[in-house]
Amino acid sequence: NDPSIATGLLAAYPGATPAVRGAILETAFARKDNFPAIIGALENGQLPPAVLTAIQRTALLQADDGLAKRAEKAFAKLRPADAGKLRQYTDALVAKRDPSAGQKVFSQHCATCHKAHDVGFAVGPDLTSEFRRAEETIVHDILAPSATIVGGYETYTVETRDGRVLSGVLAGESASSLTLNLPDGVQLDVLRKDIKSIRSLDVSLMPESLGVVLKPQDVANVIAWLRRPPIRRILFEDDPEILKWLNEGGGIASIDTGEKASGRASLKITPLQRYSARIPNWSFKIRENPGPGEFRYLRLAWKAPDADGVMLEISDNGNWPQPNDPKRRYYSGKNTSKWKATQISSETPGEWTVVTRDMWKEFGDFTLTGIAPTALDGPAWFDKIELLRATP
Repeated sequence: NDPSIATGLLAAYPGATPAVRGAILETAFARKDNFPAIIGALENGQLPPAVLTAIQRTALLQADDGLAKRAEKAFAKLRPADAGKLRQYTDALVAKRDPSAGQKVFSQHCATCHKAHDVGFAVGPDLTSEFRRAEETIVHDILAPSATIVGGYETYTVETRDGRVLSGVLAGESASSLTLNLPDGVQLDVLRKDIKSIRSLDVSLMPESLGVVLKPQDVANVIAWLRRPPIRRILFEDDPEILKWLNEGGGIASIDTGEKASGRASLKITPLQRYSARIPNWSFKIRENPGPGEFRYLRLAWKAPDADGVMLEISDNGNWPQPNDPKRRYYSGKNTSKWKATQISSETPGEWTVVTRDMWKEFGDFTLTGIAPTALDGPAWFDKIELLRATP
């Protein structure tokens, strides 16, 4: 709680390595008491304004009147990316590019908040599907990240009663607490009784200094790597959005952080099921020889130690299989439902069990648009549900 500590850390900023610089800024912005020291470092040249994220700048600009005016003066020389700057980066798109180098740049500068091709953390939107977007649009999003913010990924700043300042993407909330997603896959629960104020910001967690840190060739390489067709597509892993998607059925769906096969949490279903035949943005073609954006195999982990069995139904273009047709239904254990299904094992999985199925071989061509995780006479857990182009 001693602001002089922040003053000393900021004085060391000019000679610090990138990793240490990040730690200095994280520590300094953790408490409002440190804001005068931060502005002082901006004014005396120890801290370049361009290294601050939009969230950090906004915090200073919304401080007390005197501090806000000093911050506004310090940021006056900053300019958003103009047409000339954008042209330098878009011109690099026509040159020869190195996707492998792009993956390294992504891992170093982007993976703390974004996931793509199974690399990184899904704090912001998963970028695996970026290969479908225009490259010029991706360049603009990198250089001006706050110009367009995807719904559901707005940034929130929470000030606690003991003076801490926390910024992240709101991942969940209950009557007693909020959950924030932070960089590097960290989740933080904050009790409502400890919150002094909460505010939604119209800026992105993504740093706006990438146009300074990354050269045009770096950005071109990253885009080349992003645009490689994905070899897999995660349908569920940790993301609580699935609770909104599975909006029908008599069962109860919840995110369980105590039980997981991988990642941070699993999907728990109580009988009978939760489902949606058309989940937003799900339209995955299942083919014998998958092309870009197409798949063949399904892989997931499931367990149901206190149930008779566990099942997963798959919809085709918004249609569920007929009750007497076992196509697009998988189960293990005892099928106590009224529907025919394709049996994977006669044993109910008491522990986490990974299942991989060749959907095209078993069901032929179809378009996967929804799922129905099903618990047969007892609770069941599902984790890391994914589509694959080839067997692992």
